[in-house]
Amino acid sequence: SFSGSSVFNFFEKKVPAPLAHRTEDAPAFEQLINERMEHVGPDLDLLNIAFGSKVRVNADIISPILFMLSKEYRYIVIDCGNVDEALRDRLFAVTDGIFTLLKSTKDTRLAYDLFDDRMKEGQRVYYVVNERYAGEVRDFPGGLVLPKFDAAAEEGEFARLGRCAEAGG
Repeated sequence: SFSGSSVFNFFEKKVPAPLAHRTEDAPAFEQLINERMEHVGPDLDLLNIAFGSKVRVNADIISPILFMLSKEYRYIVIDCGNVDEALRDRLFAVTDGIFTLLKSTKDTRLAYDLFDDRMKEGQRVYYVVNERYAGEVRDFPGGLVLPKFDAAAEEGEFARLGRCAEAGG
């Protein structure tokens, strides 16, 4: 994402400067990644590559970032919007799989067209609808549905998600 809410907001963490904003006198790239990593829990860290950036990101930054992160992390999840098409398309090219979040099952046609035009290496695409926005989903063949759950939100979204996962819902 480049604007609006980010995963940092969801996990109630401060949003560090985008990694794309690197000055010439900045430390070595690997050290910069470690300094800007935001620790969430024992199995989750966050890194801001472009959120809040006012300039386009050089899409070539993605491969070295993924290489460095893959030394330590088994899974790397990237939240990316459509604002910077070059960055998005580079991510598509180097990914193994994509989970695309849709507001409605009717949005699948637009997603099909986007992925058909840009995906060339046989990457796996998963279509996900969130019932919180789409309402009850009755027919979504081949897609995944995130069910709406009713849990108190007094402790924040991250705690709410944890309680939902513990409850099995």
